[in-house]
Amino acid sequence: MDRLYKTIGNIVESFNNGMLASAFSMSGINTGLEDSVNEGILLGSDLEVIPGVSAGVIGSMRIVTSSNTQANAPTSNCLGVSVQGSSITGSPFSYIGMGSAAIKCGQANIAKGTQIVAAPGGVAAAFNATTHTMMNAVRGATTDDFTNTHFTSSGSTFGLATTVSVVAAKGDIVTIGYLDLSYAYQTVNITLDASDSSVQVMSTVKATAIVSMSVGTGFTGTLVLKDLAGNTIISITNPVAGGYVYGSIACATSTSALGQRVKITSTSGAITGNLVVVGTINGSTVHEVVNFSSASSAYTVNGYSAVAGLLIGDDGAVQGTYTIIVEANTDSQVVGYAGTALVANTYGLIIVNSAVAVNPIRTSENLVNTAGAGTYLAAIMMAGIIKRDGTNADRADAFDTAVNLVAAITNPYVGLTFDVLLVNITTANKITPSAGVGGTSYPGTLSALQVGKNMMYRVRLTGIVSGSEAYDIFELGYPGVAA
Repeated sequence: MDRLYKTIGNIVESFNNGMLASAFSMSGINTGLEDSVNEGILLGSDLEVIPGVSAGVIGSMRIVTSSNTQANAPTSNCLGVSVQGSSITGSPFSYIGMGSAAIKCGQANIAKGTQIVAAPGGVAAAFNATTHTMMNAVRGATTDDFTNTHFTSSGSTFGLATTVSVVAAKGDIVTIGYLDLSYAYQTVNITLDASDSSVQVMSTVKATAIVSMSVGTGFTGTLVLKDLAGNTIISITNPVAGGYVYGSIACATSTSALGQRVKITSTSGAITGNLVVVGTINGSTVHEVVNFSSASSAYTVNGYSAVAGLLIGDDGAVQGTYTIIVEANTDSQVVGYAGTALVANTYGLIIVNSAVAVNPIRTSENLVNTAGAGTYLAAIMMAGIIKRDGTNADRADAFDTAVNLVAAITNPYVGLTFDVLLVNITTANKITPSAGVGGTSYPGTLSALQVGKNMMYRVRLTGIVSGSEAYDIFELGYPGVAA
């Protein structure tokens, strides 16, 4: 357990109100980051919520990755802990705070009050409401395609030479980007023969694929890269110098990655090889190898402050075309909001929320005295207390329809829950309520309320898409409920 927690500065104030402890089971927390929470709560396949006991410890809510291997790259950016994901306050809904949690900010600063999602590595990132495009259908050149089909998993050395000796190429330094035997990105410099540039100079390292190449000095002539068996990997006529990298395409729309993982999509079909994402983490350039496994899209494991572009020499596509985005976050991914301004790669506090719900303290009462079957309108339901006067007859009433309920709620979301109390104030008659159209009641037939009796119900939205609005309504019971 100790290895999961880290003290932040001198924050030692205990979080003693017990709300998180009561919300989550503490008995099943394992010490390994890749272990699951057996008896605690594991929401989603990517991130674990690990509760704790102190605001000065990463633990009042800690978010960690359950895996950081490429084969198990996250399927979503982050994890939600029953939140609404809209304004912090609003009528008739408000955040129900659970307290603060110390957490590390990811690769981008976050302003105070900003909604928080969890980025890869268990760090915080700002909620991203819309798709953020970094590269839109950028096409690689023919010289960006390297023939790597000759390589095997055991790898091969490789060599460089010009087809004929070129004065300007003699002694030139060429930088090769390659994947090593573990399929990790590496670079090596090869110096062309100083006396005769057409004499092949072999590398001292083995590669399973070549992904990029750049020359020190441009010259007129043809530069050929071959493997040990003499198979041509790439042949470039009149190579350009000045920092030009063959096998690379740059982000043309934006380089900011918002501190989140990125999604790469090939608009030219499935990718049989590997791409290398060139990004920035903690101020340093990072090369992440992304294996598409013959799919047309894939995600990075890492979250980045910026992404410069891709190395596509091993993509297996002829002039592949690529798009890079940060996907829009969903409301269910929000875990809280920034209690203070959060600085990239430092620790700060987030406000942890158990839910966004109607204020549980009800003071608004509404009288329904319809002569005949009555409808408890959405606004009346959300107000919290319904007094029903049957006007001298038994009444069979209905709660409002799901369509009307969803329409009446500001920023509805699946899972939004609120309670409503129904009181029978008739003098001699019973009230029998039922779920409205689109509502499902539990039990299937709601109990009849006899004279002077009341019932508490819990309403939960289960569908908010137009045409598919739905809710569940549960009898919770209450002192005086009719048998």
